[in-house]
Amino acid sequence: MREIIQHMLFPEGDMPAEQFELYYRGLCGVVLSEQGEQKMAVGRFQQIAFDTYFNGCSIQKWKEYTTIRKASLFLEACGSFLLSMYGCSLNQMEPQRKSYGWRRYDLTKRSVVEIEIPDDDMQIAGLELRTLSDVEIYGGGCIGDFPDSREINLSIVTTTCRKEAFIKKNIHLLYHALLSRKDETAQHLFVHIVDNGRTLKASDFPKHEHIYLHSNKNTGGSGGFARGILESVYQKKQREQKEKITHIQLMDDDILLQPDSIYRTYILLKHLKRERQDDFISGAMLYMERAFIQKEDVGMVSRNAEFVPLKREFNHKDLRENLMNEKKYPDAENCYAAWWYCCMPVSVVKKYGLPLPLFVRGDDIEYGLRCRPRFLTMNGICVWHMGFVGKMNAAMDFYQVDRNLLIIRAVSGVLKNVRILRKLRMDFLRSILRFDYDSAQLVVRALEDYLKGPEFIKKDCGEQILKENSRLVHMMKPLETLGTFEAMVGSPYEKIELGRIERLIYKITCNGHLLFPEGRLRREMMSVPFNDVYIPGRAAFRTKLLAVNPAAGTGYLLVRDKKRFWRLVIRYCRAVRRYRRDNSRLMEEYAASKHELMSERFWREYLEI
Repeated sequence: MREIIQHMLFPEGDMPAEQFELYYRGLCGVVLSEQGEQKMAVGRFQQIAFDTYFNGCSIQKWKEYTTIRKASLFLEACGSFLLSMYGCSLNQMEPQRKSYGWRRYDLTKRSVVEIEIPDDDMQIAGLELRTLSDVEIYGGGCIGDFPDSREINLSIVTTTCRKEAFIKKNIHLLYHALLSRKDETAQHLFVHIVDNGRTLKASDFPKHEHIYLHSNKNTGGSGGFARGILESVYQKKQREQKEKITHIQLMDDDILLQPDSIYRTYILLKHLKRERQDDFISGAMLYMERAFIQKEDVGMVSRNAEFVPLKREFNHKDLRENLMNEKKYPDAENCYAAWWYCCMPVSVVKKYGLPLPLFVRGDDIEYGLRCRPRFLTMNGICVWHMGFVGKMNAAMDFYQVDRNLLIIRAVSGVLKNVRILRKLRMDFLRSILRFDYDSAQLVVRALEDYLKGPEFIKKDCGEQILKENSRLVHMMKPLETLGTFEAMVGSPYEKIELGRIERLIYKITCNGHLLFPEGRLRREMMSVPFNDVYIPGRAAFRTKLLAVNPAAGTGYLLVRDKKRFWRLVIRYCRAVRRYRRDNSRLMEEYAASKHELMSERFWREYLEI
């Protein structure tokens, strides 16, 4: 059977239009819309190539993942032009482009031309066009020939909480691009919107038999995604969705979506090789603020309990970076697919159960580590998402992450080689030594709540905990309302080195909190990073610090408080002592609760449905 495996994409909307090199290389063409259909107008004597992140065909991966027998590139256009197909591969570390010959076309009306991709050793295949007259390009893409296919019903689950603008835009985009087409693909796509904020109504979305809205308790991302999975897979009476879902795609709400990523995912699923049918498809995250930079497509937990990408960041304007992204990477320990775009087979969900009730942070990590699938990635399967550098939130990054890492290891038996307690210790010390006592308190609270055992997370108190912890999150204020002019000069990230004696005194006295003369403390205010970047030389022996976010021009004050320092140190030491005494027993209790916490019955009671 022959079918289109990917469509040619043009820049659409303000943000992608500025990054047209994700779509094609050459002079910036003009994309026009007529009656809901796009076309690109290219002037005479121009050169334009489509071997790009979105429009290059990842033929090597189609061969690796699917039963594809052969493939062709096609172009729908009008005008006179020379056309060639290029195969692109990495030769060691440099890109090599091989032309498979040029052919002239003089098309007096809108027509389709097709070029077969040779069975050659290439990673990406793409078309290059040299215009001899004004040319209009209406579309194109890649067609694959497959021996057969399997029936796929894909349920897209997205959970939201008071982010109405994002979710409305994405669902309308999905509807107009895919569901409204009434073709074979649309018949097998379903959308489940889980509204944790209970602020949405059915009329906010297009009326369609495959779009479902579920009002849900605010049980965080894990509860929202669990509800979506329940509605897709575990319906008791088949109230609405009659079709048997084969795959679940979990997707964040605060993203910018390229709908053809969904289409390509669906086609991949239809034609996966038998040995790849339990794999997860992991969509990449590109930065919304730098639309051509890929942050991650597969993540991993490092030995120091940091969440890091398996690959480095790639600039997808660059052909070499496109090809580097398509390389095979060695299997690494503790890998996962983030739930901004993650597609998994229902057979795996039924085998391994539902997410853990962690509210937010770490549910996707735990699930990937629990199931241990292989991950399929491909250029062009992605979303745009805001970066995390400017989104430091101690209630999330210290309490939720630190607590949940301990729970994940105890329940699922993963992350055995990860130094989680060391992370807690470093989070506590770095916070308290720079007078950020609120963040240090959140770290202590994370450990104390873990010590309460599995009965604690069985209770639906995630929203209440988040509200309580939010009181300890610093309010960012405009810099002009804070501190002194001197503290705002220079970068808070600039290192200040301490001498050997100063470093020793800094450690022994816990930055002047212990056995240090008050009169020798420095009264001048110093700026420090607002996030978890730790620069001891900037905080050393000060009485006040100004935590600065240079990008936003905001910050907050940190003031030395010896009494609070000692209260927190004593509380932390007591919690660590209890951890060392009781953790073996707690690990057994958490592990014993594993099947209950992941069960349909537990989640129905937890969500009150």
